[in-house]
Amino acid sequence: MIYNVPVATLALCTSNVKVLKRERMNGNSIYRIEPIRLKDGNADKVFQKSERKIRKKKRLKRCDVFSLLLTPLMSGTMEISERICRGMDILENPGLDMKEEDVKRMQSVLYALAVKFLDRNQLMDVKEKIGMTILGQMLFEDGEKKGMERGEEQGIQRQDV
Repeated sequence: MIYNVPVATLALCTSNVKVLKRERMNGNSIYRIEPIRLKDGNADKVFQKSERKIRKKKRLKRCDVFSLLLTPLMSGTMEISERICRGMDILENPGLDMKEEDVKRMQSVLYALAVKFLDRNQLMDVKEKIGMTILGQMLFEDGEKKGMERGEEQGIQRQDV
């Protein structure tokens, strides 16, 4: 289908990116990119603001929590693994004014960033936090179900022999 509408390509850049590219070539095509640099954002301040609202018993809305998803890409003193863990903690807070489906999606974003930016040892630290989330529970249940199915298949195969 052809819609004849302009397309904007945005690229989120981590705080480690030194040179921002505004064009990307792929064969004969040149794609123009609008880079969004998060280096100027401070992850520590984002967490302080969210945690202050929680201490004051204010309900966090979706727009309040969205910036937490970008903290692994921002500058700050905290390790990326700690940012992801603290983000997961806030997403599990009962004071969120969000649908469970939105919380799952946000947890998935933090999970994807953990896989992208953390090494194996750091992932082990984050694994425990992810296991305690709604997303972690879903992953566990899926794994358990597949394990049961494989066990049943092996049992049937043994009976046939």
